[in-house]
Amino acid sequence: MSPRPLHGARASESLVTLTASRLPLTELVLTAPGGPLRRAVGVRYLEPPRQAGLPEAPREPSPVGRELWQCDPEPPLPCRAALPLPGGAAPRVLSVRLDDGDNPPLAGLDAALWRRRDLLLFVWPREAGSERVRLLAGAERLTAPDYDFASLGEALLARPWQSAELDLAGTGAPAAGSRWARWARWSMPIALAVAVLLLLRRILAEP
Repeated sequence: MSPRPLHGARASESLVTLTASRLPLTELVLTAPGGPLRRAVGVRYLEPPRQAGLPEAPREPSPVGRELWQCDPEPPLPCRAALPLPGGAAPRVLSVRLDDGDNPPLAGLDAALWRRRDLLLFVWPREAGSERVRLLAGAERLTAPDYDFASLGEALLARPWQSAELDLAGTGAPAAGSRWARWARWSMPIALAVAVLLLLRRILAEP
C-alpha cells in the first residue's frame, strides 16, 4: 500500500479492503522498509455509507486498535509491527492511519490480517483401542455441565489432542462394510495380476 497524506492532519492513511465482511479479525501485521521509524498507528473500522434519508454515520469512528510503532532494524531487515484487534465482526473496509508528524508518509506499507479460527478439540485418550471419539448430545431438559477449566488448564494442555471437523450432513460416518470395501479395492488388482501371470505361464508351457 501507499499511504496517502491527510490534509491538515499531519498523518497518512491506507485503506484495506477485505474479501468478505464480518470476519473476526484478531491481529494486523504491518511491514515497512527498514530504517529508523517511530509513528503512532491506529486502526479504524469504516462502516459502509448510509442510504439517503437515514441518520448520518459518525464522522470519525473510534480506533479499535492503537499502538506506537517504533523500530530501528539492522539493514536489510524491514520494520514490523503487530497490532492486536478485538476479534469481533469487522466491516469490509479498514483504515490504517499513521501519525507522521513532520515526517513524510511512508513510501510503502504491507499489511497482513489474521482472523480467529474456531476449532473443536478433543482431549485424546491414551488407552489402547480407544482412538475413536464420539460427540454425543443429551436431552433438552438436562442442564449444561459446569467445568472448572481454570484449574484443569495445565492438565488438559499436557494431554494429546487432535483437531476435528463436524460433519453436519452425516456423510463422514463409516458405512457398513467399509472395511471389506477397502480390502477388496486393494486385493482385486493383486488377484488380477496373479491370474494374468498364471495364464501366461500356462501359455508358455504348452508345446
